[in-house]
Amino acid sequence: MEAFLSGMLFGYGASVPIGPVNVLIMAHALRGFRYGLAVGLGAASVDVVYLILASFGVLALLNSDVFMTVLGTFGAGFLLYIAWLTWKGADKLAGQAEVSNLTSRDGKAAPCDRGTDAPLDLSKETVRDGARTEFSGSQTSEDNSNLKKDSGVVTCYLKGFLLNAVNPYIIGFWLSVASFAAQTGDVKTSVAGLIFAIFTWIFGLSWVVAKSRRFIGGAVARWFAYISAALIAFFAFYIAYNTFFGSRV
Repeated sequence: MEAFLSGMLFGYGASVPIGPVNVLIMAHALRGFRYGLAVGLGAASVDVVYLILASFGVLALLNSDVFMTVLGTFGAGFLLYIAWLTWKGADKLAGQAEVSNLTSRDGKAAPCDRGTDAPLDLSKETVRDGARTEFSGSQTSEDNSNLKKDSGVVTCYLKGFLLNAVNPYIIGFWLSVASFAAQTGDVKTSVAGLIFAIFTWIFGLSWVVAKSRRFIGGAVARWFAYISAALIAFFAFYIAYNTFFGSRV
């Protein structure tokens, strides 16, 4: 039990500080819980892969100057790309926040609750003088809406996955985890506590931000997107600087 709690504390200590993954989770959770969770699960998938590699000793082989330089270069470039997408989508996020506020006050579901760009279905007509409801919209329109929702979740998952995969500091983190777990004397239990902490943090952060979006206006959402983009760009330049001019972790 002590090893599990130690691993859990180590996991929360690594997950809670603001980093590119947490920033991206919050930015997408403002669109909906599923999107923030998808980003987090994508990043966590990389953690699982690195955990498996570390258990077989393969991760230590990747911790070389050449590999880390290449990874840092791609990582910085990808972070800048994500920052640009986040900045570019600020107006769209603000519009979704306004719609979410209006529909939450009216007691109706917001369009972004059904997907990234899911349109309001204005083709449904209720017949007042009968006991039936007529839907004039086609099944094709509903299928397209579901397809957009699914593709949006998959895109968020891939963003989170690639964000962690090209971050050179993740390799250093899991190498330190291997050392930490060995010192606890119970590797499996301590790693289980760490994974538990990572997944509960991802779920909790996505849920809290998604539930809070109804209180966030369009202007606040727009500035949040701008700040998120700036933070992600900062992490990109930080990785680039340390890759070429600083000390490698």
